[in-house]
Amino acid sequence: MSVAIGLAVYLGTAALGTSAQLGWVNTRPFRWLHHVLFAAVWISLILAIGLSWPHGWSGALIGVGVCMAILPRFRAGTRAHCLSALIGLGCYVTAIGWLILAG
Repeated sequence: MSVAIGLAVYLGTAALGTSAQLGWVNTRPFRWLHHVLFAAVWISLILAIGLSWPHGWSGALIGVGVCMAILPRFRAGTRAHCLSALIGLGCYVTAIGWLILAG
């Protein structure tokens, strides 16, 4: 369950960032929100790892942490920033798929 919550927070943050980058929403008045969501991604990720650590699939969540750690190094909207976010999403999807298959 904690992995699903973490994925939902991650997707929400990515959706806001993507929408802002595409000009669909103007985040200038509440720019801090994306930073708060970034922190929420970290908190939910740490909880998901902590609550699932003995299982083999929890290792896929480490990949999300690596992507999140390097994400701020790349300016928003660059290919590297987007690629890092997509790889992190792929790690989350891998963890959920592995969890489902492990049953």
